[in-house]
Amino acid sequence: MQGGRFSFLLFAFISLVFISNIAHADKFKSVDEILAQTDSIALTSKDSAVIFLINRIDQQEYTNSELFQLYSKAGELNFENQFFEVSENYFNLSLEFVDKLDNEEGYVNTILDLGRIQRRLGNYEKALQYDMEALSIIENSDDKKKRALVYNYIGIDHYRFRNFNEAILYFTQSMKLREEISDSIGIADCYNNLGMIYDDEGDKEKALESYEMAYDIYERLNEADGQAATYNNVAGIFYQKNDLTKVMEYMLKSLEIRKKDGDIRKLSFTYLNIASVYFMMGDIDQSITFNLEGLKLASQIQAKSQLRRAYQSLSEAYAKLGKFEQAFDYHVLFARVNDSIFEENKVRSMAEMQIKYESAKKEIENQLLKSENEIKSRNQVWLSIIAFVLVALLLVLIYFFRLRNKSLKQEKSLAEIEKTRNEQQKQHLQDKVFAEKQINQLQKDKFNTDLKHTNHQLANSTLSLINKNEVLGEIRSKLNLLAEKGIEVSEINSYINQNLDMDTDWKKFKFEFDEAHPQFFERLHNSYPDLTETYLKICAYIRIDLTSREIADLLNVSQSAINKNRQRLRKMLALEAEADLNEFLKQF
Repeated sequence: MQGGRFSFLLFAFISLVFISNIAHADKFKSVDEILAQTDSIALTSKDSAVIFLINRIDQQEYTNSELFQLYSKAGELNFENQFFEVSENYFNLSLEFVDKLDNEEGYVNTILDLGRIQRRLGNYEKALQYDMEALSIIENSDDKKKRALVYNYIGIDHYRFRNFNEAILYFTQSMKLREEISDSIGIADCYNNLGMIYDDEGDKEKALESYEMAYDIYERLNEADGQAATYNNVAGIFYQKNDLTKVMEYMLKSLEIRKKDGDIRKLSFTYLNIASVYFMMGDIDQSITFNLEGLKLASQIQAKSQLRRAYQSLSEAYAKLGKFEQAFDYHVLFARVNDSIFEENKVRSMAEMQIKYESAKKEIENQLLKSENEIKSRNQVWLSIIAFVLVALLLVLIYFFRLRNKSLKQEKSLAEIEKTRNEQQKQHLQDKVFAEKQINQLQKDKFNTDLKHTNHQLANSTLSLINKNEVLGEIRSKLNLLAEKGIEVSEINSYINQNLDMDTDWKKFKFEFDEAHPQFFERLHNSYPDLTETYLKICAYIRIDLTSREIADLLNVSQSAINKNRQRLRKMLALEAEADLNEFLKQF
């Protein structure tokens, strides 16, 4: 029953999390549609596209990955609108929501965009920092195209700092990678960049060589914009040489290419540049002609900065010709456009400030809303977790108590079994000890019995010797009486003397005694080195329980002599008066 409840609660908790994730995913599925609609609005008005995008960001919650995409798009649109500081703000926001490890490409692209913004704002040092950070991330990557682009950006940063040697190094590295991937346009761009450096260093010949190599590539690829830009760069070299004829030659070549290219803004700009050269050459009529062409194109696209330049140049040209009325009219037009540009810049600045304010305000509101939602979501999750943990804990406690009761019963049963086994082992040990004692006692009794038997045999053997010696002594005495009567008994006496050899009897006795009492003489002598052989013999005889009389007969001395020797022996052994000499000798 408890297991069923636990399974139900676990299933309910997992289902809740699963359904929540599905709902969350469904809520954000329209992000791609938002980006597509933003691009569609941007075709007619980038300002409206930005407003639409920001409103969509404020309306709902998104994942970090989705916020990165949306803020990046806002930064891109503001960059195209030339709201660089606002663009920087959005790209910085996008960085907060991109995981550098999971989306390395997105992170690198964003910091490169920040670098572009800093170059537009003239903050070349900061631009270099962003570009170097990007390089540190992709320097060892396999994306050679991206690495070449970063090297090129870093080269431009150093060029702006006039660190020409560093700039050349990075442009060269960029070109090497572009050659490896056959990026011809990129190679031509590097030649153009190197030409600008050589030009600024004063090496005009080397600059012209680089421009020529760039132009050959652009021409082969039919890249009109690159060809025109290269001609403009070459014209710049001759302008520094004050060779206006050559300047005009390359500017006209650039004009022909711009006409084919069809880019009205760049074509207008080229007309106005040529008009300025004609003005410097003193050909005012041609200057007016080209200014009017440039003015006409600028009017088509309402390029106010180029309109202002055209009006100013025409005012100066007509003034040069003495046509002051026309000069005044163009100056009035110049002033109007200039004021309009000023107002637009002011409005743009105010708009940028307003967007910054609104962005900051919305960001704070979003953060607060997100914090509240996170707190609510976190509280719900914690409540679910706590409920789950409490139920799990209750089940664990029930299981634990049951297991504990079962364990206690098992422990009690095991304790009883252990107690019985210990008692059996104790009884077995006691029986074993008793048996060992019995065996030891039996062995001791057997040893004592064997020893007594051996001593008895030794005593009997010794008594036999005594009896033999006594008999032989009596026979010898009687033979001596016969010898006194003249009877020949010398041969018999010789035989008797041989059998009364005390040394031989002692050696035999000692051999048999050593077998019964090993090392007795050695231990006794080591303990009491002053004992003579006679006292050693007495000790051995006492050890086998011979009487003083029997010892006297063995040693062929009187009993009183043996008693005196026993007293001396006690003193030599330092025995107390009440000590038993026989028991003392049993220690050896």
